[in-house]
Amino acid sequence: MKTRSFLVFSFYLFVFLLPAKAQRHNTTLEGVFADGAGRKAMLYGYADPLSQRSILLDSTTIDSSDHLQLSFYANYPRLIVLQIESYSQSFYVEPGRTYHMHLDQFDWAQDERRNVFLDPVALPIRFTELPDDELNLSIAEFDRLCDSVIMQHRLYFDQRYRPDRSYFDTLRRTVTNTRFANKSVFFQRYCTYKLAQLELQLRINRREKLYDKYVADQAIPYYDENFMQFFYTLFDHSITTGSRYISTSELALALASRNAAVFLDLLGHHPLLRNERVRELAAIQALHEMYYQPQYYSTEEVLIMFNSLASATKFDEHRTLIENILVAQEPQPAAVADLMAMELPDEHHTLHRLDSLLGKWIYVAFVRVDDPNSVGELQTMAHFQDTIFRTVPDSVAFLSIVCDREPQKMYHFLHNNQHSTRYNWLFLHFNAHYDLLYRLGVVTYPSFILIAPNGTLASDAAPWPATGYLLRAPWWPKQEEPTRKIYEFR
Repeated sequence: MKTRSFLVFSFYLFVFLLPAKAQRHNTTLEGVFADGAGRKAMLYGYADPLSQRSILLDSTTIDSSDHLQLSFYANYPRLIVLQIESYSQSFYVEPGRTYHMHLDQFDWAQDERRNVFLDPVALPIRFTELPDDELNLSIAEFDRLCDSVIMQHRLYFDQRYRPDRSYFDTLRRTVTNTRFANKSVFFQRYCTYKLAQLELQLRINRREKLYDKYVADQAIPYYDENFMQFFYTLFDHSITTGSRYISTSELALALASRNAAVFLDLLGHHPLLRNERVRELAAIQALHEMYYQPQYYSTEEVLIMFNSLASATKFDEHRTLIENILVAQEPQPAAVADLMAMELPDEHHTLHRLDSLLGKWIYVAFVRVDDPNSVGELQTMAHFQDTIFRTVPDSVAFLSIVCDREPQKMYHFLHNNQHSTRYNWLFLHFNAHYDLLYRLGVVTYPSFILIAPNGTLASDAAPWPATGYLLRAPWWPKQEEPTRKIYEFR
């Protein structure tokens, strides 16, 4: 009887949990990518449009038949990024849909012949079995329509003259009279706020009129990236560059107070920032801009003000936004922690734990052995290593992480090269951790970082060996001259 009761309870528990489990993944991407077997596919989304903090939605390794499948849960359409190694493609996804993708042909090794970070290469993904009302198709049609009307009447939108508002009305009527296949609320809001951004960027309407029409006396839909992008466009550099209401000197003084209340009170002088929620959101955007203007605003004071505002705000959405910004501004420390927790192979495929190097300064060189600049810097490291290891033998460790696709290149460089015997420190292969390289900011070769003995990041862009940095780096003992007294006799 107890066994039967347990089975009945298990059945009802399974039925109860089934819908919850099904809701975890209601959107699926699957397809076949040519020559993709063994490559890792990552699916990212943005936490918010301002910080653009990347959130990993799902990841997988493409199987031996070149097939991949990714899935995640979404309750509203959103922009996602499919990343495979150094290549990516972004598009909008709608909840509840399955997207069938194909990559017919692609040169995966072109990142070794060109810098794909400075000159990005998009994955030429082909989608099949798309319905006529698919969101991306309607967005593409809307964008083409706006571009064609603006190009047709570009003379009347020329910013060197006074733009003619009647031609923007023509654009708006054209959009209104066009029957788009997608009828979703998301697409309607996309059209509305894209047109509003164009009004501001083409100087058809002033910021005050657009604020009254789209922001004033309305709830802020944080979930809708269309509105949020419009909001950030509306207040883009409107505070940090100064105005007749708030000067840059007043901003600097309020920032130096390190008090969120003082900073917010100053922003309240602007007529568009009388609403408390709007003012705080604009303040967060302004601080985000100040962080990247160290010549005008102290970076340390900006970070302190962020934390002060996070403690003072009564809006959870703003506290979360600040947290996202702080994480997105400094991605390297977390990436270094992940790096030190890894095991990477040497030229003999023996795995080495990187945390075994802790307790010393770790000078990490990200190189490619077929790159002349990388080889030149490795030769400089070899030139100084005897002096360094002899003088401070237990204070520093060299580590070279080779980022060539083929591990065999590292083997030939270390064993079939006339200078092979000079490179007697640890060489490891990055083992296809492209996502980690991106988080560490390794976008050119060679790149160098310095890790402190406790495993924290000391420098995310350490100077190259050719600059003489190895002879003045922090691992050298500081020689302090004794302070002489005024009446000291020798």
